[in-house]
Amino acid sequence: MTQNKKYSLLIVDDDSSNIRTLTHFLHNDYTIYVAKSGQTAITVAEKQIPDVILLDVIMPEMNGYEVLEALKKSDKTKHIPVIFITGLTDLEDEEMGFELDIADYIPKPFAANIVRLRVKNQIKLIEQFRGYEYDIMKYKLANEALKIALWDMDISDTDIINSESSFTWSQEFRNMLGFKDENDFPNKLSSWSDRLHPDDKERTLKALMAHIEDTSGKTPYNPKYKLMCKNGEYRDFQALGTTLRDAHGKPLRVAGALMRVESREFF
Repeated sequence: MTQNKKYSLLIVDDDSSNIRTLTHFLHNDYTIYVAKSGQTAITVAEKQIPDVILLDVIMPEMNGYEVLEALKKSDKTKHIPVIFITGLTDLEDEEMGFELDIADYIPKPFAANIVRLRVKNQIKLIEQFRGYEYDIMKYKLANEALKIALWDMDISDTDIINSESSFTWSQEFRNMLGFKDENDFPNKLSSWSDRLHPDDKERTLKALMAHIEDTSGKTPYNPKYKLMCKNGEYRDFQALGTTLRDAHGKPLRVAGALMRVESREFF
């Protein structure tokens, strides 16, 4: 965990003893906010914007599921990872939580090491995502200076590569190929993949898939290929890509850039 920044946690539980226990486990490493009701939790979360929220499921008046739903509807708090703290052991309860986009579970009774590790895992993901945002910023700066075209892919299911996969193609990307806007060049994989030269298509898609599926993050994505512009002319390009992953190496988001090159001497 980064040492020069103290991350913040919001602990939400109607039981004071649970709050005291979790605070005791975590206060040395984090700034702690507490709330004993769902409505108070929402108010504190929107004011303080904690890095992680530990949320009890069973509470009077407003339970954890209702609090989570409210947090996800707010632009201020929808990005905050929420860890359910619960004594529930039914798989259906776990499934319901993950369907509502919780980050993790911490079971009761609390074990100090489990609590610390699960919070730490979420902080690691936050740091990875901020590093990813920094990479995007560098890409954007490079794009402004060198006219590099950017692209971005959100991985939301197991069928990662198919023609309808959602990609975000930058306006520079479209312009580089002679297209005007999203109507002209939609935000999906096939807009790009269908324009790959037949000699390059299989190799390029396999390279992208190998990069995404390598949980170690060691397989690069940097192929060179011919791409058909709107006018039917093929031009040579160099692609670069990087993937944001969770603590287990699972891919979450891929971002990259496309650069024009002058020759095919790379084969």
